[in-house]
Amino acid sequence: MSPRTDSQDPVLHAVQHNRAVVPVTPEAWAAYYATRLTPPSLLRFAAARTSLAR
Repeated sequence: MSPRTDSQDPVLHAVQHNRAVVPVTPEAWAAYYATRLTPPSLLRFAAARTSLAR
């Protein structure tokens, strides 16, 4: 496996473009898009539900 060049490194690209959140792995991308596509009311419901379960 060859080392990544500067143009292929997602973290370096994020720093150059001043991005705070950079999903790197496929699981991180799936979670990122799931959060972006989920309605806020459903997110609030899930947050409230998990805090009640404790």
